[in-house]
Amino acid sequence: MANQKTNQGGKKVNPAELGLSEILNGIHPSLSQWIKQGLLALIALLALFLVVSQVRASREAKAAKAYAELAEAVTHEDFDRVAAAYPDTFIAQQAQLSAARKLFAEGNHKLAAERFAAAAAGRDEVVALRAMLGQALASEALGQADALQLFATAGNRAATIGLIPEQVNALLGQVRRLSRNGDLAKARELLDTARKLTAANPSLERLVAMAADSLATRQFAAAPATASVKAAE
Repeated sequence: MANQKTNQGGKKVNPAELGLSEILNGIHPSLSQWIKQGLLALIALLALFLVVSQVRASREAKAAKAYAELAEAVTHEDFDRVAAAYPDTFIAQQAQLSAARKLFAEGNHKLAAERFAAAAAGRDEVVALRAMLGQALASEALGQADALQLFATAGNRAATIGLIPEQVNALLGQVRRLSRNGDLAKARELLDTARKLTAANPSLERLVAMAADSLATRQFAAAPATASVKAAE
């Protein structure tokens, strides 16, 4: 029969009785080896995919746990524990910022400044900016000389990122420090800049108005009392 072949013993056999490997080798001697290599490569890829999937699932589970712990934190000690549990992560940086804000609200400005500084060194630029602004506030509360420079740096970063509320608060911080230092002209200049940024933002406008009132009071106190002197004469 035309469809029969002869094996090594000379006996005719049906191709259907031959194994797949023998048939493939009959078509092309190296095709069977290629298929084996392809199957091995496919198995390796599947194994790699499973490993990557497991790693990703583990990371997602860890991130979810970290966010849950951050959400449940209340005291600055709670936030410190979260930061210590997940070092060099966004969660740790956010926890440091939250701990600093708690400490600042409690009046512990020295420890707050330390936590703010740690958060300001983190990789997320928005959290770092807000931490630097907090650091400037803590420095101001402690009466330290670097407060003015910290406010200025925070303001420049806020302008670069485009965060107007933070930029306005940094400008107002500089206005306070400059007015205390007696540089009322520079303080007025920065106050005008802040006023321009607060258009159509009532909450920020109120902050600027309060700063303007405070600056006006300082200007009045610093002005020479010429009118009173003339009246006395």
